[in-house]
Amino acid sequence: NILAPIEVLHCTASDCTGQIDVNVIESGASGVSLGSRVKLSIGLDGLPLIAYEHIEVTDVDEDVKVTHCLTITCDSYDVPVVVEQSSRIAGSSMTMGRDGKSIIVFVETNPGQNNHKVFTVKCWNVNCSGARTIAYIENNTRNTEVAIGADSMPVLFYKKQGAPGTGRIAKCGSSNCLPYWTRR
Repeated sequence: NILAPIEVLHCTASDCTGQIDVNVIESGASGVSLGSRVKLSIGLDGLPLIAYEHIEVTDVDEDVKVTHCLTITCDSYDVPVVVEQSSRIAGSSMTMGRDGKSIIVFVETNPGQNNHKVFTVKCWNVNCSGARTIAYIENNTRNTEVAIGADSMPVLFYKKQGAPGTGRIAKCGSSNCLPYWTRR
């Protein structure tokens, strides 16, 4: 898990042999704001949406942040938004719903406890700055992935802690995973 400033690279040629545009999304005050586990999705507007786990070196809290690029190269972007603040984030995943709004899945941990919880965040606008819905899915988990099913509903994959090789799938019954989901 490497912590570094959040940068967006954009190739001007399809094979990336030409010019590469580099734009920094967040480097923090004096370079103390770092990110890891960056996720990228392309919205219905054709522009990148970036989610990442963010930490201030001088702080113990970690956040899940999202920013929406206003250009394809991301040289202009919305102010990064904290969609969830926690003491520790142990993994995240993101996909774009068919409605053009993102759904983010993350695992929250509590230091000193072996208690990892899977949550989903459904953004209700393209840059995730407005209202959002957070749903608790399950306890004692790790390693998340999310995709959109043929019925336009989120499908989550995660592993259950303490049960080697045990993967679980949760099928959401709505676009925000509330009020019902089914574990398979």
